[in-house]
Amino acid sequence: MSYICIIGTGNVAWHFHRILLHAGHRVVQIVGRSIEKASSITSDSSTQLIDNLDNVTRSAEVYLVCVNDDSIADVVESIKALIPEKALVLHTSGTQSIQVLEPIQQAITGSVWPIQSLTKGINIDVSKIPIAISAKSKTSSLLILDFVKSLGTPFRLVDEADKLKLHLAAVMVNNFTNHIVTLTQEYMDAEKLDFELVKPLLNFTIQKLDVLTARESQTGPAKRGDLITIKKHLSILTDQPELQAIYKLISESIAANYKDNIKK
Repeated sequence: MSYICIIGTGNVAWHFHRILLHAGHRVVQIVGRSIEKASSITSDSSTQLIDNLDNVTRSAEVYLVCVNDDSIADVVESIKALIPEKALVLHTSGTQSIQVLEPIQQAITGSVWPIQSLTKGINIDVSKIPIAISAKSKTSSLLILDFVKSLGTPFRLVDEADKLKLHLAAVMVNNFTNHIVTLTQEYMDAEKLDFELVKPLLNFTIQKLDVLTARESQTGPAKRGDLITIKKHLSILTDQPELQAIYKLISESIAANYKDNIKK
């Protein structure tokens, strides 16, 4: 069991708190911009809630910096003199370098980025949240690995360049996909169509990735070169230029990727 201080009160902090408790660690302190925000993570009286970085505990073994990317450097500057020798100080950003933690020279620093879209209040199976670990040295990486292994989550040791590439991939499969679904829901609402009718299709599209690659599972008019159907769809979207442009762009990309498979 390790004694943990969580700095931050957002989505990542909320989920890490639950992961830590599930793994048997003790969260001794949560730091937020206000006591109210800190209490949104836990109401456990054994966890100290504070709203001032000057009062960060000096006795934790692990400090998790779960704030937004632009705030990490300021947090580090505020707490650097409070961190005990050989403690782990880890940020949870997928895009920030671990160099942002360098002012805390007495600590073992690195990053533990959960490769998952996390929303406060929505529980996710811990075994399904892979964590990308980055560290500045082999010794640091081994110590961070020992900590992450205790969480019971999947993990992968990655260098800084690969972490940023992973983050790009995560944005594409999650944020981009969700945006297309958002536009589709809005289109269906406007046309008074029930989105529940296509949800099974969306779920099956994801499930197929367990047995096929995305390329192997691709279907649709663009893949088979069905220009007549594509033109019909584009004409329906005449009054929705944004969705029409996205449909056209993606259809052209699919067609280009499968042009050798289209029957002449």
